Amino acid sequence: MLRASRSALILLASATLAQVGSSAVLQGVSVLAVFLRPILHLSLTAMGGLTAAMAVGTMLGLLAWGSLVDRWGPRRLMLLGTPAVVLIALALGLGVSFLPLLIGLAVLGVALAAIPSGGSRAIFETFSGGQRGTAMGIRQAGVPVGAAMSAAAIPLLAPAIGPFGVFWAMAGVIAVFSMPFMFLSPRAAMIHTAGARLGELVPAIPVWALGAVLAAGQYVPVAFLIVDLHDRLGFSLVRAGLALAVVQVAGAVTRVGLGRLSDRRPDHRYPYVALAALLAALSAGGLAAMGAGTPDWLPFVAALGLGAGGAGWNALQLTWAGERVPPSRAGQSMSWCGAAVFLGAAIFPPLAGFVSDQTGRLAVMWVGLAGLLALAALATWWVGSREGPRPEPVPAMPSAQG
Repeated sequence: MLRASRSALILLASATLAQVGSSAVLQGVSVLAVFLRPILHLSLTAMGGLTAAMAVGTMLGLLAWGSLVDRWGPRRLMLLGTPAVVLIALALGLGVSFLPLLIGLAVLGVALAAIPSGGSRAIFETFSGGQRGTAMGIRQAGVPVGAAMSAAAIPLLAPAIGPFGVFWAMAGVIAVFSMPFMFLSPRAAMIHTAGARLGELVPAIPVWALGAVLAAGQYVPVAFLIVDLHDRLGFSLVRAGLALAVVQVAGAVTRVGLGRLSDRRPDHRYPYVALAALLAALSAGGLAAMGAGTPDWLPFVAALGLGAGGAGWNALQLTWAGERVPPSRAGQSMSWCGAAVFLGAAIFPPLAGFVSDQTGRLAVMWVGLAGLLALAALATWWVGSREGPRPEPVPAMPSAQG
């Protein structure tokens, strides 16, 4: 368990709640695309494009906010980003055609990136290395929890209020879920960047690159699991949404569990990332092998493995990136690692949709994903096992002392 002051735990709770809200919007777009598909006459490639637009915007936002969060502190970012997200989501709710929607989602992603960027910096500087993996795992568990909310709620909301009306619901979620952290987050960074050099980020580059590849295991299922289970295995949209919710809940639990395990050896985070990628590869391969006559419960088992492996690595990857650089660059390194993840999120869903459109078989997409994640697991182990000495550890803020 975390040994921290009451104020540190309250901060962690508010940051986690904000992460739930931002993820409900970010990953909810992939679920919403299923219901926009008949209205806007979207191909699978175009559906993946909606996910990619949001991901590209978030990536650009993380690059921009990551360069500022170590100087400005999390609160200033939250005060800028949160109202912007609400206003943009309300505007999208008025209803637009495909191209304006694509642009609007990219702009929404830029604003939304302020929330994870500020949250990562706040948690990283509040908790020490021996607690950081657990704390970051709890906070990052908000990502699949928010996505699970969307996966379960949007199939019910979209028919009731219309697909574009869901954007108004998203605006409300951001306003309610992010407000506590907006006021509780640190006013300024505890560690300043005076004299820091951009070259200090170099040791984290392999970790960022791996995050971009591992993102395929997190975002391809979000984009296409519902469609695959509905079109290929005959699931109803609601039942397929529940399977995606299983993916997300499994990811949330695994992020906390792997964070706690890795805190026993803070200098060896990588084996858990590699094992998660391998589990996701096996699960994707299993899903590809399913067809007509598959027992109804078996895809849920694959969903469990996809969630635990495909989404469970994320918090450790961010922590690993922050710990590979000096304290003055930790926030930037984590934000840029997040940007790399969203670069992968922008590349792989449209690519998976293109492969499925060209082959006419969604199963081919899962085979490709399995091979990619297996290679990512090997690469993670190779990079981690050759790590040099770490920079001096980032000290925790006084409020995090037990």
